Amino acid sequence: MSTESSRRHLLGLAVAGAAGGLAAACARSQAAAPGAAEPEGPVSQAELDKLKGLMLRTVRPGEAVTMDYRADRLTVEVDAQGKILRASIG
Repeated sequence: MSTESSRRHLLGLAVAGAAGGLAAACARSQAAAPGAAEPEGPVSQAELDKLKGLMLRTVRPGEAVTMDYRADRLTVEVDAQGKILRASIG
């Protein structure tokens, strides 16, 4: 899968709410304490709306990434098989 098609696929999952809590985890991540358990449960429309318009950055194992904070960026970390490990806004 090309980088662009992978990006579109991940965006489709997030917007459709089919990422198994990805959107909820991202929308709530800024309020969670370090080391807290990931939120679970259904994704509300309000949480999905917070993701619209964000720039998507996919991080694969071993890739170097900047550590700068950007409120307009959704960072999705994936494993070698492309499974989503975690996501965060910033």
